[in-house]
Amino acid sequence: MTVSAGEHNTDDQALMARAYAQALVDQRFNLSAMDARATTTDARLAMDALEAGDGLLLMALYRGQDPVSADWDALVALAQRDLPTYGPDIEAAPAWSRLRDFPYREGRAFAQALFEAEGWEAIDRAYSDPPRSTEQVLHPERYLGRRDEPSWITLPDLRRTLGPGWTLIAQDTLGEFVFGLYLEQTLSGNLAW
Repeated sequence: MTVSAGEHNTDDQALMARAYAQALVDQRFNLSAMDARATTTDARLAMDALEAGDGLLLMALYRGQDPVSADWDALVALAQRDLPTYGPDIEAAPAWSRLRDFPYREGRAFAQALFEAEGWEAIDRAYSDPPRSTEQVLHPERYLGRRDEPSWITLPDLRRTLGPGWTLIAQDTLGEFVFGLYLEQTLSGNLAW
């Protein structure tokens, strides 16, 4: 985290409040252990969304902003100001931008839905029982109400079909958000999502 020397402005104070709160969350819920349980890209994005969304919600409230009318674009930009960059070609790609912003934008909406439903208690419970998929983040009612747990799809062994020379090098669960990004590359937004 980078803050200016001397007097701290409201942005710096909000960032420091978020960092302090995240340290307390880590102390109480052991975020490293939670991260270790998020074994897929989809689960990792869902966990990141809870953490980033909680931090943004806290920043808005710290600054005295009503979550309904807060300047979320400014808060997202502030929260992301110390993120690394990966060069102009990657940064300009719409899919990369959406993926980078997911924890902040969709995570904020998820955290806000929890907060509006049951206050900080709901967010604390989410750290004890985190969302397991980006679907639950994108559709908070599928987390808050009757849970829609991730479905596992087992693909058949394709080695015979593919022939010699093919080797499985990675296996992962992408989930609704990443799959939507993939579909959005070839389909209109309405069809992809």
